Amino acid sequence: MNANRHLFLTGEPQAGKTTLINRLLARHPGWAVKGFCTYMECTPGHEAIVTVYIAPITPCDWYRKEEALAGIRLVSRREAFPGAFDRVGARILRESVGADLVIMDELGFLENEALAFQQTVLETLQGETPVLGVIKPTSTPFLDLVRGYPHVHILAVNPDDREDQYLKASRFVAAAVQYYQASQHIITHK
Repeated sequence: MNANRHLFLTGEPQAGKTTLINRLLARHPGWAVKGFCTYMECTPGHEAIVTVYIAPITPCDWYRKEEALAGIRLVSRREAFPGAFDRVGARILRESVGADLVIMDELGFLENEALAFQQTVLETLQGETPVLGVIKPTSTPFLDLVRGYPHVHILAVNPDDREDQYLKASRFVAAAVQYYQASQHIITHK
């Protein structure tokens, strides 16, 4: 069993975490990659509205954006929709079987009440498939549990050291995927 298989990047907004993941994936186009990303859309107005969605990183037939609204940020408040994580996010992770690498971009506080999603994240981390993710530098019971989970390593990224951290992350993830692929090859050829 590979003790070094899951890597979560952390850091302040705009530190380059998602960019690092995208660079790493572009460098390894042969990997079978599944998982989720979250993304924001801004609606300008007197009170700027930012909507947050969860989506699969690879296209799938069943995904509907209107069912994936995970949160809304207004100037004065934030509102989370845990059902989107429980329905859409958990399904994305359950359907990541057969991947060489699972992406979780990102885990944060919007999932605080999404218990089915949290359980699916933990089940994924219990598996052998390597995970590359982003985790907010915030303390919540769920995020703290993920940080302390077996085989999870945390790598802080900031604009001043992101190139060095990219090299570290690239080596870590490439080794984890290579180990996983080799172990799957052995299993399928027994």
